[in-house]
Amino acid sequence: MLITVLGMSAGICGIISVIPQVIKVIRTKKTKDLALYMWVIVTIANGLWTTYGILKGDVPIIISNGTQFVMVAIVLRYKLKYG
Repeated sequence: MLITVLGMSAGICGIISVIPQVIKVIRTKKTKDLALYMWVIVTIANGLWTTYGILKGDVPIIISNGTQFVMVAIVLRYKLKYG
């Protein structure tokens, strides 16, 4: 139980940390100052962590990294489109 709470807490912190950037990019469509490679690597990392969580059946990893994957993929898409 404690491990699950710890995992979910870490996941929530990760999700919260990305939300302001996602909102700003969607609102302004300005991505000039964002590093492309950073967003590519973070998107890949979250995709891999999500896959790992699915294979392990670890719900906190699946939920937190799956959510972050979607959010960072949105930022990456905007970066590629509006660059």
